[in-house]
Amino acid sequence: MRMTRVRGLLVVMTALCACAGASGEEISLPAVRDVWICGEGTMRDTSMSRTHTLKLEGGRDAALLDFDRIRLQGMRISKAELFLHRAEPAKDNTPGASVVVSTVSGQWVEGRFSIPYRKDPVGRGATFNQAAFGVTPWTVEKSTVMDAVMGKGNTLVCRAAPQPTVDEWYKVKLDREVVHALAAGASFGIFVTVETGRNAPGWLIHSRESGKYAPYLRVQAKAEKRGPPATPSDLKIEPAGTEPGHPRGTLSISFRVPEGTFAYEVSVGEKQSPRWLIPFAAKAGTTQRFTVPGVEGDRGVKVNVWAVAADGRESDAAEAGLPGPPPRPKNAID
Repeated sequence: MRMTRVRGLLVVMTALCACAGASGEEISLPAVRDVWICGEGTMRDTSMSRTHTLKLEGGRDAALLDFDRIRLQGMRISKAELFLHRAEPAKDNTPGASVVVSTVSGQWVEGRFSIPYRKDPVGRGATFNQAAFGVTPWTVEKSTVMDAVMGKGNTLVCRAAPQPTVDEWYKVKLDREVVHALAAGASFGIFVTVETGRNAPGWLIHSRESGKYAPYLRVQAKAEKRGPPATPSDLKIEPAGTEPGHPRGTLSISFRVPEGTFAYEVSVGEKQSPRWLIPFAAKAGTTQRFTVPGVEGDRGVKVNVWAVAADGRESDAAEAGLPGPPPRPKNAID
């Protein structure tokens, strides 16, 4: 089912936020779900979702965090920071450390397991190898989380040096586009890890289960005055299954990018297209083209494309489709 947004709610939110003044307002968003995943050896199938700490260490250990994105919709973000609380005191302030944050293009399951490095067959918590353990791959079969983060699978990445504040809290400056992706529904939370130099140990941070030390976002934002983007124009649908690298049934979609577009929602028939196949918007006024999976017997199927602004407001749907099959010849016996 396609992600929907309530326009009336956004109008009310916009009106209320306008009262905060031209300078905008500061919004804090605590994590609403998180999971620790590990990419080493047999631990690739383990999931730590109800632990009180999360480990961040380069390509080995990372956390998936998600936030209440509804509060970001209808808002233009001018500044965004991620706050993490270290569960172990920093001995040397980890010189040279860099916190890496990426959008996530695969929907993942938080799970239920609280013991480190165990599989979660009941809660189906996300692992390095699967978005839902034993059920859902990150993208295609045999993919890993690395196919849906860090620039792959149409994702955005930013890096920043963590800045100590007080009582082992650290803040990390984020690119606004990463948080806009949350508001636009173009990311399923964020992927977070820490890159350290000279074999320095990774970070152990508190999770949302720790209560007052839970990770949170702090953004500076104000109500967006512009309306939603216009409907994408010149929408064209063509079979792409005969092109090299595209499986049978793949559809090629092209259209002109409306002003103020940040991302897209796409559906083929009644099925929403995977986020990891949908790019972020190209320059307004240009023609953007990408491919998505078709459906069985896609002749006659309808494709819908919605342009989505950085604040989460969306256009009306553009609709197009492949022509249906020719009429069946009348049987001479009929």
